[in-house]
Amino acid sequence: IYPYAMALIEGLERRAVSLRIQAGIGVTFVVVRRQSHVLRLSVTPVYESARYRTALFNRDDLGTDEQWASCRVTLRLAGQHQPVQPLRSSYEFWLQPSVSRAADTRALSDVSLSWRLASRFAVRMNHQLSYDQIVQFGRKQLDSFWLVGFQWGNL
Repeated sequence: IYPYAMALIEGLERRAVSLRIQAGIGVTFVVVRRQSHVLRLSVTPVYESARYRTALFNRDDLGTDEQWASCRVTLRLAGQHQPVQPLRSSYEFWLQPSVSRAADTRALSDVSLSWRLASRFAVRMNHQLSYDQIVQFGRKQLDSFWLVGFQWGNL
């Protein structure tokens, strides 16, 4: 068990979010720690401030404000597995229900597979799936995309 701090600053064109800031301090439990497998579970209360491009949302009960503040609980499951030497998989799953606004939950799945070609160089494929219960009018609640590329660094 150890402390976990998170801070996130982002702008999302795909979600029409001009600026989103999240910050919180929580705790992480190491469920599995072996040479080729690591699995962690984190729980973090988070304060969020978000500014959207417009006040047109997929629900009518949200008012006319483009900027919101919210408190959330972030549940995070993260792991890395290396079944054979050059191959590594990693993943993060996030669930962020709001405790200050009803029916406002966000979820994220980020899964990657990398193949090490050299000590500091790998080919990587990544899939991200995200769900937002509240989105701008005309945007999808469920979003998915693939990334394929090269990774350089401390592998």
